[in-house]
Amino acid sequence: MATPKKKFSKKKTAIRKRIWTKKAEKKALVAFRWANFVLKKLTN
Repeated sequence: MATPKKKFSKKKTAIRKRIWTKKAEKKALVAFRWANFVLKKLTN
């Protein structure tokens, strides 16, 4: 009984990790775009 529960929680954490990385990627993309925008404003 203890083994399947462990497997299930491992799968859950993997899914959570994937969701977190997707969110992190989105945040990084937004930050990158914002930095580009600021740089363009400064150079112009």
